[in-house]
Amino acid sequence: MPKYLKFNGEVIDEYSSDNFTRIEVIDLGYEYAYQVNPVMLSDDEKIMLDDVMERLAYRIKPKGLLNEVELENALKNWGLSDKIIYVVKCEVTGYSWLEPLMRDENLEDIQCFKADTQIKVTHRDYGLMQTNIIPSSDEVDRIVKLLAYRGGSAVSIFRAKEDSVILPTGDRAALTFRSEISPTSSFTIRKFPRNPWTPTKIISTGMITPKAMAFLWLCIDAKLPVVVFGPMGSGKTSFANSLAMLIRPDASIALCQDAPEMRVPHDNVLNLFERKSKTASATGEVSLEDLLAHALRRSVDYVTINEVRSKREVYTFAQAVALGHGGITSIHAESVEAVFARLKGYGVEEPLAENIRVLVETGLFIGESNGKRIRLRRVKGIYIQEKLVNYRPKYKVAFKYAPDRDVLEQNSDNSIFNFISSKLFMDEAALIEELDRRSKLLEY
Repeated sequence: MPKYLKFNGEVIDEYSSDNFTRIEVIDLGYEYAYQVNPVMLSDDEKIMLDDVMERLAYRIKPKGLLNEVELENALKNWGLSDKIIYVVKCEVTGYSWLEPLMRDENLEDIQCFKADTQIKVTHRDYGLMQTNIIPSSDEVDRIVKLLAYRGGSAVSIFRAKEDSVILPTGDRAALTFRSEISPTSSFTIRKFPRNPWTPTKIISTGMITPKAMAFLWLCIDAKLPVVVFGPMGSGKTSFANSLAMLIRPDASIALCQDAPEMRVPHDNVLNLFERKSKTASATGEVSLEDLLAHALRRSVDYVTINEVRSKREVYTFAQAVALGHGGITSIHAESVEAVFARLKGYGVEEPLAENIRVLVETGLFIGESNGKRIRLRRVKGIYIQEKLVNYRPKYKVAFKYAPDRDVLEQNSDNSIFNFISSKLFMDEAALIEELDRRSKLLEY
């Protein structure tokens, strides 16, 4: 087991991720910290646990050991307490002492860059925090091997890193094992939401208003390509996930991802995932751009990507939307101008780049609620690109965020609807009426 520190400070939040471990968010005065109070076993319970772990392989078949439900039923039949059963499951089918963090749906990242240092986590509400967990070198080695195994891979001194291990939970782990490439073993786990972000769930957080979401709904119906941009951690992918749920039920969607980050409960979704090569060569590798090219041959109505990062990905997405497909994706950029500057840098010709019509800017703010510092994700603006001249976009602002009042305001200029109304074969008055109707539905 790793070493657990005890922080001195005010407890500002407290909850349990698994009904056995207590999690506390501590205000240290200068920062917040994440404190895990692990399950504590008495001496008799430790003896019982050792006995159970020794008997498992002889009493339960291998398939039963890997089946969490079957394992739990067998342990209950042995008359074990719920606490002992929980600890056994953590070791056999879970993630050992990392289990409480893996089960905490409030966490977005878990970081261990070096052994014998405090693990850090990124909390959905409180941001990056140090934890009270300090794992030894042996414990980090064991967890890195376990994470690789859970993801169907392996690490060793000769295979010292894994960039993208997809865990059974759907989370993604990047691993290094002790070797010349790092002082000690290390891991970073990018945790994805267990339940997808729906449009109404996004609205309920205050990230966007019903009217602005209804506006984007109309844009998606018109098959106008939507690019969500902003800094890291500003909610781009979660927001893109919610937009994909607005695609009409009789349409078909190709969902291309490097990891199962987006989840769209739609009847007609073609889910495609990137595959990394397990050898030094690229044999057997299926890249994101390969998936995009494949999706275009499947006659889908919409192409959705969790994020475009490379030249070929951006270029293939631009080609897809230029052919008349609807599209939703996200990209790292700080402004509308920066989005098109990146497109230019990726070699996307101006006529192709001009097809990117709707841009949604997301931002991350630090706010205060009930005396606690919290992180707020907000849509900072919705823009309609009308024309590109030497990659300089001419655009109109449909909605703009006012941070002093925490309000996303609509532009009163109705000419912004002209392009959308022509795509939907509706006059301006009918379009505004439909916008109000959808806004009321989302608000309800």
